[in-house]
Amino acid sequence: MRKASTILSWLFGVITAAFLLIKGAMGILTTYEGGECMTFLGTRICDQGQLVYYTPTWLWVIIIIFVVLDFVVLILREISLKKGNKILVGVLTIIFCSAPGGVLTLCIPEYQLY
Repeated sequence: MRKASTILSWLFGVITAAFLLIKGAMGILTTYEGGECMTFLGTRICDQGQLVYYTPTWLWVIIIIFVVLDFVVLILREISLKKGNKILVGVLTIIFCSAPGGVLTLCIPEYQLY
């Protein structure tokens, strides 16, 4: 049970971190740039321009904090399981890293903790 929970926690934790970084690099928010307007027979016609995807700096800060927190929880999980504590790190794993890995962490029998 301990090996399965460790594998799932790390697997989903790394996948989550990679997804956040890739999604941030691709851009999360959209805007139009380079639009032009002209008047034709008294009617104003505007071109919206090109759709641009971007990620603002404040959102990058949140992504980086979450990725770092993800790995901190995974490392803290390994240390706490060696000491026999599974409740807090199981809940943190569910919240930040992996729901299946966190549930399996909470289900680890006592004799497998040390």
